[in-house]
Amino acid sequence: MFHKELNDKLGVSVSQSLVADWHKTNDIISASDFVLKLKVADVGEQGIWTNRHYFLEHAGPLMNVFRVFDVILLDNHLHVCYQNGGRFTVQEISSRWLGPSAASVSRFELARIPIVPGGVVLTNAAFGVLANGTKTLMAQGTGNAVLLWEYQHHEWVLNEEASGPEKVKQRVAAEYEHWTFPLGQ
Repeated sequence: MFHKELNDKLGVSVSQSLVADWHKTNDIISASDFVLKLKVADVGEQGIWTNRHYFLEHAGPLMNVFRVFDVILLDNHLHVCYQNGGRFTVQEISSRWLGPSAASVSRFELARIPIVPGGVVLTNAAFGVLANGTKTLMAQGTGNAVLLWEYQHHEWVLNEEASGPEKVKQRVAAEYEHWTFPLGQ
């Protein structure tokens, strides 16, 4: 589903597997696990993150989508940008394979999709680095929507001057949420 080489010794991949023992309940017709594997040269690979996505019987097509847009390595933590149904999220993942920090996950929910009902839908997102070294996440969408977040003080902050149109910026600012929890919980 997704594969990226982060440097000459480190790569990541995301694969999908259907949850075999899933039983239909309410409006949920199936579930899939999306597993991010970290590949380290001369060491091997290890699954370090799993996200379960539920497929809904009576939902629109956007609600039944899971896609990974991009992954970047920042300060010995992986940042994974993905869409899970109506949520546009970045998760920061640490692992003993990445450095000496304790294993944990931080989730930054940046926006809901569609951002405005009947309007903008995000179609792509990518991490980058500005000339001054600032780490960025740029998302593009329909209707010329461009959203730019900058990584400041261990959080993703919307750059309002570089984002637009105005109705999209207002919706994104209202939807920002952040969680942190140890791996395995």
